[in-house]
Amino acid sequence: MKLYHVSPRKIIKGIPKLPNSSLAKQGYEENKTKRFSVSPSIKKCLLGKSMPLKDKELYVYEIKPTKKIRSITNHKIVSDKLVPDAKITGERWILDPVRLKCVGKIKVIDSVDKGISYKYGKNKTAKLYGWKYKFIKK
Repeated sequence: MKLYHVSPRKIIKGIPKLPNSSLAKQGYEENKTKRFSVSPSIKKCLLGKSMPLKDKELYVYEIKPTKKIRSITNHKIVSDKLVPDAKITGERWILDPVRLKCVGKIKVIDSVDKGISYKYGKNKTAKLYGWKYKFIKK
């Protein structure tokens, strides 16, 4: 299975680090495990950004497989209790530094839906949005 990561900047190696999301800062997402977050598609990576992406340019990276990469998949440990939107984004955590292959650069055009709701905390809800994008550089 291919795994992807999107970033506004060029990177060579995926280095696990503590999350910097607003949900992590507020204690609604696990914030003690250093990880490099990836998803099984570019579309799901964009869903996981949880921010307005219209007109943003992002680099798309594919994880270079190695013989041994410690990871946590959304089917085992990454669950909605650790990451509230994991069932929607398919988020997986890679726990070791990982090599990346830049597969191109995309420009996000616009949102494509009315949002997918998910719950976090006791009774809070938020939405993730799908995004239309085009490759501007491969």
